[in-house]
Amino acid sequence: MLTIRRFQKGDEEILSVMIRRTLREVNYTSPKSELDYLIPHYSPETMVELSETGHTYVLEEDGQIIGSGTILDTSRLQSALAKRFFISPKNVHAHVYGEHGDSSFVPWSLVHIANNHVNVYKDSSPDRDRITWKGEAEYEAIEQFVKTSGGQVIKAKGATFYAVAMSVCHLCKCVMSTAGTALTVSTMMHGEYGVDDVCLSTLALVDTTGVRGKIMNHLTDEEVSKLQNSANKLKEVISQITY
Repeated sequence: MLTIRRFQKGDEEILSVMIRRTLREVNYTSPKSELDYLIPHYSPETMVELSETGHTYVLEEDGQIIGSGTILDTSRLQSALAKRFFISPKNVHAHVYGEHGDSSFVPWSLVHIANNHVNVYKDSSPDRDRITWKGEAEYEAIEQFVKTSGGQVIKAKGATFYAVAMSVCHLCKCVMSTAGTALTVSTMMHGEYGVDDVCLSTLALVDTTGVRGKIMNHLTDEEVSKLQNSANKLKEVISQITY
């Protein structure tokens, strides 16, 4: 995140310095002309989005500070499970929590395929004879696939900008909708699951107001511990940043 301060018209110079400094910390490289275009067009009524390897930085008030978080990771997870179960990704309810990185995880207790938990869907499916799902033994391999997919794309073609762009476009559509869409965006934690003062990805409802609120799904003790571990990993990185 860049800042939680609400900038007013006339703060363009301060905003420019903060953006350049923050993007330098995350090794984001951008032509000077791109930033020079963005800064003058910022106003308190609009949100500035800068994408870098899956992150979207939005400058606004707390409920409107939104990171694209694990939206892309979640999409990859749903796609991988859909292929394994011979079903549309739309019928796969599975999400990636935590940071967009190595400490992310899948809360498998919440994963459902067409209203059935992932480990019992095979018994109800007309495709039971060709589904090879082995339950908990599959978890680690699926999570590693999700975590390493981006690296494989970068290795093959040098960047992952298309997938990131699709995630950002989807987030923008949800922000423009009044319906309220459940997304694993990165938002400030205020004690949820025992996590505070750091931005993490959990399920939240997104609409025209920004993040309407978090969906407090019940997690197992192990899953809560993994989320807290992810938060601590991020805090360790943040503690190394100087301003």
